[in-house]
Amino acid sequence: MANVRDDIHGLLVRLLVGPLEESEVLQSRPCDTYLTGILWPPDTELGPEEDENLLEGPTDNDQDDAGDSGTPLHRIYRPSSVGITCFIEGKDTPFEIKVTGARYTPVKPEKSDEDEYVSLFWERHQIDYRIPVSGNERRSIWKTIDFLDPSGESKSDDTLAVHIKRRVVDHGIVVTASLMNLPASDEERRDAKCFFQSRITIEAVDGKAGRIQARHPTIYSTDEDVLCNNLLYRECIA
Repeated sequence: MANVRDDIHGLLVRLLVGPLEESEVLQSRPCDTYLTGILWPPDTELGPEEDENLLEGPTDNDQDDAGDSGTPLHRIYRPSSVGITCFIEGKDTPFEIKVTGARYTPVKPEKSDEDEYVSLFWERHQIDYRIPVSGNERRSIWKTIDFLDPSGESKSDDTLAVHIKRRVVDHGIVVTASLMNLPASDEERRDAKCFFQSRITIEAVDGKAGRIQARHPTIYSTDEDVLCNNLLYRECIA
């Protein structure tokens, strides 16, 4: 049963988040191919045709409220950042923040003699960064665009930024890391500005198991959000 669940989970991730192949070249726009796991350019608005609240028909509650026209009173923006918070045992425990994802760049295929117009292809470029934070770090809040690539070489990437908060508490530290997509302003195509398959993780680097602890689940509750969190954190170590 576990293998079947893993297979279904893996298939859903490949179809909805991507990639279908590590070094893929898409014939359709990446934003049309993958539906989630995307960090959009800042201030990218969600179109009215994509707002589920506007697409749903009127309900009994809507009829009771004659003044509600179904028009949102504020703009809805697509996500351009993602973050994670965790507790790490030990006030001087070193850790690493890892950022992975991909960008897709447009590639113009060779024009066929029979076709007057050929659409762009989109080539995937994997991104793997890490930010080491030593046990001697004393800053509480900082932002960086400086990373280490898989070979250990330093690299500055001004299209991505990580905002880090480090707070010392009893027996450890609480760390929050937020990844922000900051694409180049001169790039015209929206898909090229997006950061796909975005992921940020925090790992203790001293080799001791159980250094990073997930939030303990609330056992007794009927609240939908709490039940969802209980499912997410069901495997956390007490």
